[in-house]
Amino acid sequence: MRLGLTGSYKHSSRTNWIFDLAFIPYTKMHNEDSHLLRTSAADLGPVPNVIMDGSGYGFEGKVGLTHYLTPRLAALFDFRYWHLMSSGEIVLGPNSTTSSTFPLNDLDTIRYGGGLTLRYDI
Repeated sequence: MRLGLTGSYKHSSRTNWIFDLAFIPYTKMHNEDSHLLRTSAADLGPVPNVIMDGSGYGFEGKVGLTHYLTPRLAALFDFRYWHLMSSGEIVLGPNSTTSSTFPLNDLDTIRYGGGLTLRYDI
């Protein structure tokens, strides 16, 4: 689920600005890591032997410019960014004789980048 705003602004007859901003009230994270050289029962045990679970929240955004090259052919240039944050727990050796659980205080996922799209309207 995302809560936010999306919109556009017509700059000229051929150019539009677009934006999309959102708050993500709930995220869920699950990661399984396999340490293949530490699989004895007295160490981390069988793989996957490090498991992280958590939940959190995040933000997403996109700003772009659409420019019509012809009445039907448009080029879209945009920049996207998102940041997801979570906390939870890390379990080392969940199926070993020495299993340990630790708090996962902060795990952030940050992604960003630009894009170019060519669109032809039929």
